[in-house]
Order: sequence, then structure tokens, then C-alpha cells
Amino acid sequence: MAGKLNKEYSPIEGDSVMFTECAKLVFGETNPILKDRVASVQCLSGTGALRIGFEFLKSFLPANVYYPNPTWANHVNVI
Repeated sequence: MAGKLNKEYSPIEGDSVMFTECAKLVFGETNPILKDRVASVQCLSGTGALRIGFEFLKSFLPANVYYPNPTWANHVNVI
């Protein structure tokens, strides 16, 4: 029985079905950009996703970041 239990977390590479379906949702199901041109990253929590996104932008598209006032207290530290 113990061998049939599921893990409570996704595999280290993330959920490939979720990646595929999210890309279809964002770009459209028949968009040719979907073939070999979309990369996906699965993050832990909204703050984790912001952190990964801002690190990506800082590396590949450095620019000023504007945020609303008010915003969540942790957003400024993440940025």
C-alpha cells in the first residue's frame, strides 16, 4: 500500500501538463510560438514567483521597476 501513495509536491522539474496548458492559455492553442520557444518555471508562492521573475528581468532586461503605492511590504524587498 505504501508504494501507491502520491507525493505531496510536484517533481523537481515542475508539472509539465500545467506548463503546456498555461502556455496555450497565454499564447493561444494554435500559436506557432508554442513550438520550442516557450520556457516555463514553477515557483513556490506568489512572492517566490515575483523573485524569480525580477531576477530574470534583471539579468536580461535591466530597467527601472515601478510599483504602486500602497503595495505589499515584501514587494519592495523582493524587487
